[in-house]
Amino acid sequence: MTQLGHNQPPLVDEERIAKMDSAIQKAIGQAQPWIEKGAIDSDDDAEILNDVLSQAKKVQKKVESTRKEEKEPHLENGRRVDALFKQKSAPLADAISAAGKVYAAYLKKKDDEARAAAAAEAARQAEEARKAQEAAQAEQDAIRKAEAETIAAERAKAAEEAKKEADNVKTTVVSATGIGRTTGLRTFYVADEITDIDAAFSALKSHPKISEVLLQIANSELRRKDGPREIAGFRITEDRRVA
Repeated sequence: MTQLGHNQPPLVDEERIAKMDSAIQKAIGQAQPWIEKGAIDSDDDAEILNDVLSQAKKVQKKVESTRKEEKEPHLENGRRVDALFKQKSAPLADAISAAGKVYAAYLKKKDDEARAAAAAEAARQAEEARKAQEAAQAEQDAIRKAEAETIAAERAKAAEEAKKEADNVKTTVVSATGIGRTTGLRTFYVADEITDIDAAFSALKSHPKISEVLLQIANSELRRKDGPREIAGFRITEDRRVA
């Protein structure tokens, strides 16, 4: 009788996995006596253990290849799901992009209009200030000319006082207009090229991922057949393994 929830196909080839388990256990069983012995003291033993290790490594490689083969159908299904959702969501992404361009164009238009209005208002106020200054100067000139033509010599002192008063007239222009602008445009910054590697490292050396990336690069260099054995700034440890 089929139980609820157990009608799905098996995750892997169970018969194949059973055979693989058997091979693993056999390889472990062959290695276990040598593990328990802890040391070898003859060439004969070394040759036997070498054969045991070789066979165990073959089983290990077979396990890895089996894993990849069993996993591939699941990966393919995942790729098919990704492709399906990408196909479904592509028109939405296109619509968002197109509508966003329309919206951004409107915001830019409003921003340009606000900037133009502000510039025009500033120019208008500057022109009004210039005209007011010219009018004040003309008025002062007229007063001085009238005083020179109508005031007699005997009233020179009074004329001089009047002239001093006229000279002390101050004309000021006060602007109470403020221009404010609100905009919805946003600016984004993207780093797309390193122009100074030393400066870039200095700026980001405290980032938690910098050490991880440097260790990956250093270990890649050390694994090369002709790679270095020392790298400045790194502690290198030696680990001997059976090759």
